[in-house]
Amino acid sequence: FKKTKARQILELLHKALSAREISKTLNVSRNSVAYVKESYTSAIRTGRNIARKIIGMLRNENFHSINLVLL
Repeated sequence: FKKTKARQILELLHKALSAREISKTLNVSRNSVAYVKESYTSAIRTGRNIARKIIGMLRNENFHSINLVLL
């Protein structure tokens, strides 16, 4: 399958390349690298926050139902 630029950026970030090195390698701007990195980091944080809320609700003995709405 064809890799998207975002996936390629994430792979190079994982290999600890700098934003400048990634931008030169993939012919994208450093702003694009920063945007992909921030988007990925934000998604990870959001996922962890949702997991913490669910665990907290499950630990509560008085809950009757869990309504989880993902936007």
